[in-house]
Amino acid sequence: MNPDRLEEHDEELLMTNPPPTTIVEYRKALRRRDMYIAKQKVMLASLRKKSMRLRCTKELHKLNIVQSSLIDMIMDLENRTEGLRASPNSSKASKC
Repeated sequence: MNPDRLEEHDEELLMTNPPPTTIVEYRKALRRRDMYIAKQKVMLASLRKKSMRLRCTKELHKLNIVQSSLIDMIMDLENRTEGLRASPNSSKASKC
């Protein structure tokens, strides 16, 4: 949490509301501040969740690219292997 932002909010509260003079006013001011902090924590958790989702999406995209390139390599190797088996000139093909 950004302490500068919290101080700005405290200053805003003091500018809009006079400083508390009674215990009841002081408790109300503390409650308002606590509510503000709670909202900021919820917003921070939401942002963390979104950033984690984005990171997971990027990683998944990278894995999909790797998977597709591996599939292409396997297909290429299978084609080469079939070509060797079909070729009568190959010594390995005649042994099979």
